[in-house]
Amino acid sequence: MLEKIREGSQGTIVKVVLGAVILSFALAGVGSYLGNPAELVAAKVNDQKIYTQALENAVRDERTRLQQQLGEQFEMMASNPAFEQQIRASVLERLITEALLDQAVAEHGLAIGDEQVRQAIVSMPAFQRDGVFDNDLYLSLISRQGFSPASFRETVRADMSRRQFVTGVLDSDFVLPNELERIESLLNQTRSVRYWKIDTAKIAASYIPTEEQVQAYFDDHQYLYQQAEMLSAEYIRIDAQQLAQNISISEQQVAEYYEANVDLYKTAEERRASHILLENSDEGREAARKVEAELAAGGDFAELAKTYSTDTFSAEKGGDLDWFARGIMGDEFDEAVFALTQEGDVSNVVETPFGLHIIQLTGVRPEATKPLSEVATTIQQELQQNQALEQYYQLQEEVTNLAFELPDSLDELASETGLTVEHTDTFERSNPPAVVADPKVITALFSEQVMRDRLNSDPIELGEGLLMVVRVKDYQPARSKTLDEVKPEVAQAVALQNAADSANDIADDYLAKLAAGETPLIEADQPIVLLSQADFRRDSMELDRAVRDRAFAMPRPEQGSQFAKVSGRDYVAVIALDNVSQVAEPESDERLAQALEQTQAQVAYTALVNALKEQADIVYVRQDEADSDLF
Repeated sequence: MLEKIREGSQGTIVKVVLGAVILSFALAGVGSYLGNPAELVAAKVNDQKIYTQALENAVRDERTRLQQQLGEQFEMMASNPAFEQQIRASVLERLITEALLDQAVAEHGLAIGDEQVRQAIVSMPAFQRDGVFDNDLYLSLISRQGFSPASFRETVRADMSRRQFVTGVLDSDFVLPNELERIESLLNQTRSVRYWKIDTAKIAASYIPTEEQVQAYFDDHQYLYQQAEMLSAEYIRIDAQQLAQNISISEQQVAEYYEANVDLYKTAEERRASHILLENSDEGREAARKVEAELAAGGDFAELAKTYSTDTFSAEKGGDLDWFARGIMGDEFDEAVFALTQEGDVSNVVETPFGLHIIQLTGVRPEATKPLSEVATTIQQELQQNQALEQYYQLQEEVTNLAFELPDSLDELASETGLTVEHTDTFERSNPPAVVADPKVITALFSEQVMRDRLNSDPIELGEGLLMVVRVKDYQPARSKTLDEVKPEVAQAVALQNAADSANDIADDYLAKLAAGETPLIEADQPIVLLSQADFRRDSMELDRAVRDRAFAMPRPEQGSQFAKVSGRDYVAVIALDNVSQVAEPESDERLAQALEQTQAQVAYTALVNALKEQADIVYVRQDEADSDLF
C-alpha cells in the first residue's frame, strides 16, 4: 500500500485533480497554519483541535483569494451575510479535511524527504524573480506571514504528505477500455430531427390583455412586485494609499534612508553543495564509513552520491542541491555547510532528523549589497507609504474622537479634519455601490444606530490604512409596489402567460396529429416555422439548445419517428426524431480518456474524504462553547 501511494504521487491525472482539491502553497491559503493556537476551539477531529484563530486566518485568506478572483463582483456578494457564512462553513470543512488527511498520513507512516521539500519551495513562483528562486524574497514573504524557515518547511512537508497519500488512492482508479468505448460511442452518436418552432414572443406581441386580467394577475402575484428597503448614504473615507499619492519624497531623503538602513539591502551569503544521504542506522553508519574511505582514496563525490545516496532526487544529479542560503536546509545541515571554507571541502558525517549526510561544498556566493540605483524606487514608495500611514493614524485618532463628540452630522466632522463628505445614490442592501459594499459598512448602515436613530456610525476599519464613517442620508422602508408602478411589466407577464398557454395548446394538437400519422399544416397567421437538422452531435451549436438536449433524451425510434414537446426561453417546439446514427468504430480520443480519469479521480477523492469523516469523531463547536478547556 505504501509503495503504491508513493508511486501514485507522480500520476498526471492525479496532479490535475489535486490542483483543484489540495491547498496551493504560493503564500495564498496557508493562513490556517499561522501563529500560536488561540484558546477557543472551532471544531475537534478525533483528538485534534482546530482553533478559532486558525479558522479566522484561513477565512481571511479565502476572502482575499475570492476578492482577487472576482473583483468588484466579490464586494456585491460579500455584502450578503449568507455568503460570509458560506465561506466560513466551507473553510472549516477544508480544515477538517486537512486534519483527517494528516491523521491518515501519520497512520500509514508516510514521510517526505528534506530534498523534496526544498525542491518544492524553490519551485514556488511566489519566491522567484525572473524564474529564479530568490532567497531574500522567500525569507521576506514567509516572515510577513508569521513563519520561520523551519516552520514553513514543516508546513510544506505536511501538505506534500497529504498529496502523497491522496494520490495513492486516486491513482488506484482507472477507466476500463470497454467503458471508454461505450462513452465514445454515445458521444459520437448523431441524430436527425424536424421540429416545429412556435414563437411565443410573437404571440405575446399581438395579445392585448384586459384591465381585469392585469388586475387579477397583479393580485395573484403581488409577491413578485416588492420594493426592498432602500437608502442613500453619506460617508467620509481615510485612505492611506490616496494620502501617499500627495506625498513627495526627494532624492536626498531616499539616499539618507538607504545609508541608514543599508543592511536591509544586503543579499545573504549563499552556498552550493552536494550531499550523500544515508539511513540513520547501523547499516547507514557502516555505509558512511565506506563512503568516507572511498573519498579519502580519491573517489568521485558525484559518482558515490549516485551509488549510495538514498535521496533519489539529488542522487541523479550527483548529489547536487543547487544554491541556498541559511534557513533552507535545517540547522544541523546549515551549520556543517557554512563551516566549510573551500570549494571541494567535504564535511564529516552530519546527523539530521532525515538521516546521515556527507556534504561537499561546491560553490560560494558572498554577501552583497544592492546599489542605491537598484532600490531607489522601492525606498521612495516605502517612505511615501510610511508618511501616509503616519497621516492616516493621526486622522484616525481625530475622527474616532470627533465621531463620538459629533454623532449627528458628518459635515462638522469633515470640517474639523479637512476631509470631504461624499454621497451615494439610493440602493438596496443586496446591491450596494462598490464604495460601501464591504459587509462591515453594509451592516453599519442598516443598523439601528445608523438607520433608525440617524446617527453617524462608529469608525469602520476596512483593512490597514482604510477607514470610513457613514450615515444614512435618506431611507425608504420596504413596501409593496402599486399596480401603476409596474403595470407595463404585469401586462407583459399576462401576455407571455397567455402566449405560453396558446403555444402549448398548438403543440399538443401537433403531437396528436403526428401520433395519428398526420402531417400538421402551418396556417398563414401562425408564428410557426418548420426546421430540420440532420446528423447533429450532442455538442452541436447549429440548433436550439433545448431542442438538441431534448432530442438526445428521446428514445431511439423503433420505426418511423419519435415525437416530443419542449419549451425554450421564447418558444415551444414539437420535435420529430427521425434517425439515430452510430459511428461504427469511433477513433479513440486521449483527451476524453483523461477527462474521464479526472472525473473518476474527483469522485474517488470525495469518497475518500467522506469515508474518513464517517470513521472520525468530528465535533463542531458553537462559539459560546468554544473554550478549549471543555474539549
